[in-house]
Amino acid sequence: LNFYGQQLENNNRFYLALKAIGNPYAVPPQTPYHDFAPRAGLAWDVTGNGKNVLRAGFGIFYAQNQLGNNSGNYSISQPQISLSSSYVNTGVGVGQLANYVFGVSPFPAGPPAITTALPPGKNTAGSYTAGVLHDPYSVQSHIGYTRQFSSSTIASVDYTHIQGIHEFRLRQLNPIENAWDPTDADKHIPWGTRRLAPAFGAVLGDPNILGSISLQDDENRSTYDETIFHFERRASRVTFQASYTLAWAYGWAGTNAGGGGQISTPMPSANQDLLFGPGEWGPSAIDERHRVVLSGVFNLPWGIQASPVFQISSARPYTLTAGSDCNKDGVNNDRAFVNPSTGAIVPCTSSGPPVGAVQLPVNSQRGDASWDLDARVTKFFRLGSDVRRIGVFGELYNITNKA
Repeated sequence: LNFYGQQLENNNRFYLALKAIGNPYAVPPQTPYHDFAPRAGLAWDVTGNGKNVLRAGFGIFYAQNQLGNNSGNYSISQPQISLSSSYVNTGVGVGQLANYVFGVSPFPAGPPAITTALPPGKNTAGSYTAGVLHDPYSVQSHIGYTRQFSSSTIASVDYTHIQGIHEFRLRQLNPIENAWDPTDADKHIPWGTRRLAPAFGAVLGDPNILGSISLQDDENRSTYDETIFHFERRASRVTFQASYTLAWAYGWAGTNAGGGGQISTPMPSANQDLLFGPGEWGPSAIDERHRVVLSGVFNLPWGIQASPVFQISSARPYTLTAGSDCNKDGVNNDRAFVNPSTGAIVPCTSSGPPVGAVQLPVNSQRGDASWDLDARVTKFFRLGSDVRRIGVFGELYNITNKA
């Protein structure tokens, strides 16, 4: 029940259709009952005087569930289902809405507001949860060392490795066959036809009863590595901290999840049958190579305290998309193609990817480095003695006005 909703999923129209044609993915979801997360850690006072401490730890941590579109799964599993239709223009004045004027023209006809069956021949799209689904988790290892130079000064270095396992990813079960699929070069399923259309037609009498079927699976993996150097000094009027982080975050489909701290929808694969093919492994959106943080608390004259924080970090990656379905597989979010000799973006043709062009991998581009300066300034007033004080403060964000 709850997240996986087995009782509802047994009524999922996509599951029932896949079961009818004998598809191997037609397995009702099962609740994982074998989650086991052992953890161990130690701290060793190396010299026995508390000034040199070595720390280490290991553990398995189950992440919060990241499964998307689950509300759609529940909707398509109810006795009455709610459907919606999308209408598009393929160009200005071209397509389904060529003559439509917003606010003037009547809305195009849609499906019934509430129905009990999928509308015939409408290529209804939706998602289904994989039967053997594991809870996502991360295996984390850590080692660190702290050195106390004096009663007011310490320095430390820490290294952490995180391996993300069983992270969620979408697998398209019913793509449109085309040249992208080398295993179907003989066109035993006519190109331009969805893969399961012949089976749906033969068994259900409607080849176009279903369109895109996104299977929510748990095959994704990721890695995150970071090394943090930290320095701290405390004095009567000043407390100062500085840290530098060197990190790498990589994953299939350019996604880190779980212990890596990112929850996002992975990029669709270039080949729906090769989720782990060329170009699918790459830096994730949290792959920030360098970060420096400087902060302090300064007790100034006249009862004023200033607490600035300055952060600077290197650029994060992003994926350059073509903005169209280049390979004609029915997934309209393909990665861009470039000329290998010039690196210039080459637009897709009406028949598919440009001849001789190379498709970019996930998160191949980098944005801009960023920095940020914030501060809090407090003025303290005595209330009759040094014991009682009241503070009035102001907080300033992005003082340098950096985008």
